[in-house]
Amino acid sequence: MYYVNYFNTPFDLSFGPPQIDTCVKCEELMSPSLNVVAKKVAEAELQIHKHRSKNYFNTMKARKEECQNNPKLLGFSFDYFQNLPLPKIPVQDIFYMRKL
Repeated sequence: MYYVNYFNTPFDLSFGPPQIDTCVKCEELMSPSLNVVAKKVAEAELQIHKHRSKNYFNTMKARKEECQNNPKLLGFSFDYFQNLPLPKIPVQDIFYMRKL
C-alpha cells in the first residue's frame, strides 16, 4: 500500500490491468490533452459511442441466444485477423493496419 500511495501522490500514476483490444475512438475521446470545451464535447461523444457499442454487443448476444434456442438456426462468427502473426498492439486500427 505504501508504494501505491507513493506513486499516486507525487507522480499521479494509476495502476490497473492493461487494456486489451481497445477502441481507437475511445482512446481519442479520453485523451488527457483536450481543453475544457473539447473535453465536454468528447464526453458527450463518448457516451453516444458507448451506447452504440452496448447496443451492438446486446444484439450479438441476442443473436447468439436465438441460435442456441432454435435448432433450425446456425450462426458463425470468424475473426481471421487474429491468425496473422502481428505484434500485440492494444489499439484496434493499428493492430489491423500493420503490414506483414
